[in-house]
Amino acid sequence: MLIRLVISNFSSFDKEVEFNMLTASPQNLRHHVYHADEAKVLKAAAIYGANGAGKSNLIDAFRHLQQWVTAGVIQNSVDKLKFRLNSSNAQLPIFFEIEFFAAGMFFVYGIHLDDQHVIKEYLCESGMKQTDKLIFKRSIDEMQKISVAFPDKNDTLKEKLESGLLKNNELLLCHSIVAIPKVQAARDWLVNDLILMRPTTGQKELLLKLCTSDKFLQFSNQLTKTLDTGLSYIAVDKFDYNQLLSQNETLLFPVHQIEEHRIVPTDQGKYFTTKENGKIIFNRILAFHHRMENNPIAFDLAEESDGTQRLLEFFPIFATMLERDVTIIIDEIDQSIHPVLLKSLIKKIMAHKETLGQLIFTTHESNLLDLKIFREDEIWFAEKDKKTGATEYYPLSDFNYSDELDLKTGYLNGRFGAIPFLANLKYLNW
Repeated sequence: MLIRLVISNFSSFDKEVEFNMLTASPQNLRHHVYHADEAKVLKAAAIYGANGAGKSNLIDAFRHLQQWVTAGVIQNSVDKLKFRLNSSNAQLPIFFEIEFFAAGMFFVYGIHLDDQHVIKEYLCESGMKQTDKLIFKRSIDEMQKISVAFPDKNDTLKEKLESGLLKNNELLLCHSIVAIPKVQAARDWLVNDLILMRPTTGQKELLLKLCTSDKFLQFSNQLTKTLDTGLSYIAVDKFDYNQLLSQNETLLFPVHQIEEHRIVPTDQGKYFTTKENGKIIFNRILAFHHRMENNPIAFDLAEESDGTQRLLEFFPIFATMLERDVTIIIDEIDQSIHPVLLKSLIKKIMAHKETLGQLIFTTHESNLLDLKIFREDEIWFAEKDKKTGATEYYPLSDFNYSDELDLKTGYLNGRFGAIPFLANLKYLNW
């Protein structure tokens, strides 16, 4: 469960900027507050801002951090990722610090990166009412010599790492020799329980779950019935290769190249491949529509509108949020989805009182600015400083405003910032 992320000298972030999931003063929607030990952590965050304000750059920060931890190494120079509107930042490292709750513990993980070098790295066990307890710390000096510290005085491990076993571009968090349960728990959360989704991703996860989980297929059909998409239900037909050929279908893909988890076209539709008992199975996902009182008509899922397909791609995310205390991050959640349908879906998942996970997303959809759906501390704004070009983040709960103010109108009128500045358009000679 995410607590906070602090960033500096990355993309459009100059000085330290903090985004957090901690509660502020609002008392409404109490089921949106998770109690992680002594901390009160929020269920959701909706991030607003003009194009180019830095919303997606926050998502990129999470993405890069996860990629580095997953790989265990800084594979390429990070210098091009630095904040470039201030020339002095070229000499400064990129800094990330993330705090999260995993395996019943609070962790703080921080890294300072320059070129391909890990300048500093640390992992602490934190707490709301106690001093952070260091698990490990590493740094390099001007001679590129690594020094490592472990609080348990593990001198043998320290000597091995400092003798050259740990390279300057490797993350100590991911080093195989550091077989410490707390380190493994922190790494597992960053790799597996921080789930990121862009507008161009999600299709394969949906297809895989539909084809391999009867429970998920049932969940999807239950949810589909509550949404006005024209789609009645989804079904999956399964064929092995010989059965596929017996239907007189022609593969539009070389058979020797077919592997599992691939979308395979034929002259009559598309299949998603899985493997069962060592055999490739061709799964055709069918979307059924009812027409008045007639029997339902089946369509290939690929024939559905972009909006319907995009909507369905969120189903695995929401199913996971109901089952596990994961942190799900979605960039541009409103892409290709009608505002009314999106609001209904978000309202449904936010109203559910048995969720375990967190949902963080960026959006331009002002219809979601509704305090019946989100708390004030769950609505965030991204805005660029006009002088420095650096991104700033702040929550709605930082503002004082009249109870009579309509949030959507106030936002669109610039009451909270984070909208495009359009005044100069009148000078265009059109």
